[in-house]
Amino acid sequence: MSGYVVESPNRQHATESARGRVRDVPRPNFVLYYHPAEWQLTADGELTPSFSHMSLAPGAGANEKGNFELRHAELTSRGFVRIPHDVMGGALDDYVLRYTNHRGKAVHRSVFQKPYDDGTGTTRWRADVDAIRAFVRYLRKRGVVARPRPEVVEGMIHAQRRALNRLLNVRPTDSMAARRRHEEKIDAAEQAIVYLQGELDASIRAYGRPEADARSAIFDLLDDAESDAADEDAEEVIRAAAAPAPRRRGRGRKPAPSDPTPPGDGKDDSGGFSVAPSSAG
Repeated sequence: MSGYVVESPNRQHATESARGRVRDVPRPNFVLYYHPAEWQLTADGELTPSFSHMSLAPGAGANEKGNFELRHAELTSRGFVRIPHDVMGGALDDYVLRYTNHRGKAVHRSVFQKPYDDGTGTTRWRADVDAIRAFVRYLRKRGVVARPRPEVVEGMIHAQRRALNRLLNVRPTDSMAARRRHEEKIDAAEQAIVYLQGELDASIRAYGRPEADARSAIFDLLDDAESDAADEDAEEVIRAAAAPAPRRRGRGRKPAPSDPTPPGDGKDDSGGFSVAPSSAG
């Protein structure tokens, strides 16, 4: 057992070749991760997470004892979630099979890949797409892969709507086959939006919708603004603004500002206000 990550050892899988070996390059063991914010639609319009592989090769993140805990901690801090090797329990003890190549080296492949000989002596691998989709559905149903959050699904809906708008603004060629393909793309985009809307509704039921801190205060202000008292206050403001301004005395010209009053009592001997200092000689 090398570190925390291999809950069940990869069992050796015999191939159909005479010697029970595959002609392939050595491939290290690996563990699957997914990120809750990274989802995609399959070709048949099914929502699935984007999986990534973490190699368990020596020197790929393990310490000197072959333990990958630090590498796992790094991925976890970035939001990635590990899929345990024995996630399916007794039904399937590991989602990775270990083969032996023609040189006696280990070749690790997923259980969803089937080796076959292409006739030239080289081993090829065929993926069982239906089994992979069933595996993802199982992970989602068991909660190993959490439901995507509303904001993630909303982003995918916006992307699909943009793609649909681009299709609607494009005129296909006069070819009947081109028009048919164009209509199929439009139908697929529309179906994807309907499907994602259902996923969004389920996601909102599971998580709720995020609310801004000012949400309740804003709605309280809106309720006050819609009350009768608020309407009366608004009418009063409008009447005051519409009232004519008081007319100025005189011929309507604004008087020139006077100079500031000098220090002291501001009076001269004649009883008037001194505008400028006297220039007595």
